[in-house]
Amino acid sequence: MNQYIDKLCFLISFGKHKTEKQIKSLEFIRTYTGINFHIFNPQPEEINIEDIGHSLSMQCRFNSHTSIFYSVASHSILASEIAKEEFKFEAFCHDFAEAFFSDVPTPAKRRLKDVIKLEENITIAINKKYNLPYPMSKEVKDIDKLLFKMEEQITNCLFLKGLEDI
Repeated sequence: MNQYIDKLCFLISFGKHKTEKQIKSLEFIRTYTGINFHIFNPQPEEINIEDIGHSLSMQCRFNSHTSIFYSVASHSILASEIAKEEFKFEAFCHDFAEAFFSDVPTPAKRRLKDVIKLEENITIAINKKYNLPYPMSKEVKDIDKLLFKMEEQITNCLFLKGLEDI
């Protein structure tokens, strides 16, 4: 038992001896395809569509507070299906940042300004890679709001009750 405690203490103290530069170099997530995505300093070349598709297809909307599994990828596809031709690609891509930072519920985002900034930086890198506008167009925002209301009914999402005016 003591050997495990000794190893744990070593691992904890090991982080204390790193420089700021060393710590920042470790601030990445390893994606599905093996790319190191630097979450606090995202670069367009670290973004891979296969990683995005894989991640969003595995994530349930609304922190999984639904009666059925309804993925962020499904939401993105539906958004692109109902968008006018000139907004289809933007609508499809509008939640791509969630592939790297998950779907943080809107009430939490409102209070966590650092989370909003982090998501914005990821979105900017994605939009740069795919030549998308930033910020999101009014047309796509309106589609997202419409889907928000529709998805409450589709998924019987009690989590959304009372958030209709967002």
